[in-house]
Amino acid sequence: MSVISNYVAASIDRSRTVLSILAVILFAGAIAWVSIPVESNPDVSVPVIIITIPHEGISPQDAERLLARPVELEVKTIEGVEEINSYSSEGSATIVVEFDYDLDPDDVLIDIREALDRAKVKIPSTAEEPIIREVSAAEFPIITISLGGDGVPDRVIYRLARDLKDQIESIPDVLEANINGQREELLEAIIDPTLLESYGITNEELIGAVARNNRLIAAGAVDTGKGSFTVKIPSVIENAGDVLSIPVKATPDGVVTLADVTTIRRTFKDA
Repeated sequence: MSVISNYVAASIDRSRTVLSILAVILFAGAIAWVSIPVESNPDVSVPVIIITIPHEGISPQDAERLLARPVELEVKTIEGVEEINSYSSEGSATIVVEFDYDLDPDDVLIDIREALDRAKVKIPSTAEEPIIREVSAAEFPIITISLGGDGVPDRVIYRLARDLKDQIESIPDVLEANINGQREELLEAIIDPTLLESYGITNEELIGAVARNNRLIAAGAVDTGKGSFTVKIPSVIENAGDVLSIPVKATPDGVVTLADVTTIRRTFKDA
């Protein structure tokens, strides 16, 4: 008790000094409170990276063997990786990589990309480009809105979702609105085997005609003496009419186009 009494007595004797120190502490606290940013939803970095490799039509067993395993073997060689979990499903493989908290996420991301570049040699060429996603607390949405309806066409729901996204993003306090669950739109060609046989066209010729015409051909440059400009032959498919007009085979009676042997319709990729 004597020690505490001595401290109290010393504080009373030096009251000006004690009050000055208290004033400095309060002033420093006020400056810190004003200058330090405070977020209601801070961006907390989580030491987890998710790798998704899409491959249309692949089975879960083949996805594990052909997609997940080659990536796992390469990722294991990265220093600082603590745990690797893979999940294979129909059409894709997902690899979840957990690394040490002390590592720089940017450096780990570079190492992950290099590992994927090495693993691409062992992955089938028909697989799509791997998708790398960092896990962050800022990515989790505050509000989730679901749209649906019995008998409502998918195209109508997607249009409503896009309109709703634009309206939500116009709100000043909204940072970003994302649409998830939409399927990629495509043109589907329904081939009539009877017409192919009557024209003497094989499936390989039909596929080759589409592949050869969906490209941009550079034709060099033309110099007029006063200047030069590049010449290109546009042949990129942009709408259904471009697909229907693709020439497939030349016959004595004329040119057989894709419209003569197929029916084109707008649809979506399988869910």
